[in-house]
Amino acid sequence: MRIEKLLQYDFPEDMVMNWKRMGISDLQPIQEQAIQQYKLFNCNSMIVSAPTSSGKTFVGELAAVYQAIKKRKTAFLVPLKAIAEEKFLTFKQMYERQGIRVVVSSRDRKEFDTDIENGAYEIAIIVYEKFFQLLNSNEHFLDSLGLVVIDELQMLADSGRGATLEMILTHLRMQKNAPQIVGLSAVLGNNQIVNQWLGIDLLQFNQRPIELRLGYIYQGVFHYRSMNNRSTGDELILSDPPEGKNEILYAAVEKFVGDGEQSLLFLLDKDTVRNCARELAARLPLDPASVIGSRISTRSLSAKTAGITCFFGYQCLIVRTIFCPKYIACLSSSSARPHFTASTPAAATPSAA
Repeated sequence: MRIEKLLQYDFPEDMVMNWKRMGISDLQPIQEQAIQQYKLFNCNSMIVSAPTSSGKTFVGELAAVYQAIKKRKTAFLVPLKAIAEEKFLTFKQMYERQGIRVVVSSRDRKEFDTDIENGAYEIAIIVYEKFFQLLNSNEHFLDSLGLVVIDELQMLADSGRGATLEMILTHLRMQKNAPQIVGLSAVLGNNQIVNQWLGIDLLQFNQRPIELRLGYIYQGVFHYRSMNNRSTGDELILSDPPEGKNEILYAAVEKFVGDGEQSLLFLLDKDTVRNCARELAARLPLDPASVIGSRISTRSLSAKTAGITCFFGYQCLIVRTIFCPKYIACLSSSSARPHFTASTPAAATPSAA
């Protein structure tokens, strides 16, 4: 589905052309399904369940912008204040020129709370807990909403914060004239239970638009399983692999960058991130973060709000991670052949991490 088709749904031409200038010339399959089969613009509620990078977030964005065009308000719920800040800045730059007022509310951002309570906005980016607080403090708060988008709906399973999200959904479920609900979730086995409980449709999409290969490098050969069709295969990555885990990691990233591919590295702690960043900065012909930062559009990952440490380039991004302490992972992706390579425990003696 060409992006120009959105003109049929009363999206302004300059907004559609702006999306096109950003590289969105065609809608992803999941976005097309949401619009044509699941009647996203007919105020039909749904859970959109799909893998990362499949385009489900843009489904929620399209729904929010459509509601604003039709003079209805949207609460766009997110789990973290960092995500709220990033999405607020992105939406503000993208849509306020179209007369769509965007506000944000979190524990640290309270300056728009009065505007939210008074309905002086079109799209409000709100952290879960803050939205629940607004529900409890203003019994008529939901009356003004045309749409509630819930990002990261899989947080329902979180032992710490799932209860708050469940109470929010219960409020929405019990509302006599409930707003449209669009839940955005990773692929989970019990999504069908949630949509049946809410009495709304489930759009489940299990394919990634760009194939991802999951595996490991051993003796220079990448042994992988494809995520979409589950096929397995081998690919020579390093014809002369060096000794040592770090050297293998550096060599693999150098090769990917040399091939014009992107790499995303998840490392264990800040010191490891800094050391790896310095080493790769010395080895790779990439501009430093201070130069790259000025070129990054607001739709790209924000180093400040996402908590990225130390090094960012067009082709290499290094991030501290708090999971998988026994593993170091390197993700290299392009439209041609994305890779995910991860070290196995020391006993396996892999050639890459």
